[in-house]
Amino acid sequence: MKKQMRKGLAIVLALVMVFAMTATAFASTDNPSVKVSVTANNFSSSGEYTGTGFTNLVVPIANYQVDIANVDYYIADKTYFDLKSVYLPSSVTDPMGGSASVADAIIAAIWENYGKYLDEEETSPSVVGGWDSITSPNGGYISNIMNYPLQSNATTYFRGENGNKWGRSTGTGWNVAYKYADGSFQKAAQYTSNIPLVDGMEIIFDVSPYDMTWDTNTPWTEN
Repeated sequence: MKKQMRKGLAIVLALVMVFAMTATAFASTDNPSVKVSVTANNFSSSGEYTGTGFTNLVVPIANYQVDIANVDYYIADKTYFDLKSVYLPSSVTDPMGGSASVADAIIAAIWENYGKYLDEEETSPSVVGGWDSITSPNGGYISNIMNYPLQSNATTYFRGENGNKWGRSTGTGWNVAYKYADGSFQKAAQYTSNIPLVDGMEIIFDVSPYDMTWDTNTPWTEN
């Protein structure tokens, strides 16, 4: 019963937020929304978006419509949802200032399809995230959903042709591609927690194998 009441309250409050918005916010449509799909193998091992489509769905979510007003509600409700806490530490200032991001829409899509709450109690989170405070600009990420079995990252080092120490990482991980209503899909070039939601946007959250190498820019000193 509590679960049903919470869902009903979420819908009612989301509708209230929608009707409270100004006419300017509805310049595109009467109900601003984005579409989210969860897929596999839409990225190459080097991390480039290949666009193979929705044939390999990790979970049955394809072009799922997420109302931006609902995402705003999940962010604002600090008691039951507190969406941004999935990846944003309490000690860190949200770079979006509380506004909805691409990462937030992905989390909302998972929650609406699988629920954050089950049998009156909060279960193990269906979405797990984290925060990168080293890379600039800092940002939040989603490390896994639905306990999907990932191949753990394995890192090795070798001597490159330039005499430097190079690294190689292999495993499976999550990537994001998105497009605006009048554009084409592109991989996210920054953390999706820093990309604002725009009405009509389409988002692909994809798990794929990776195999990447990089120059550490330090000399190889091992024998």
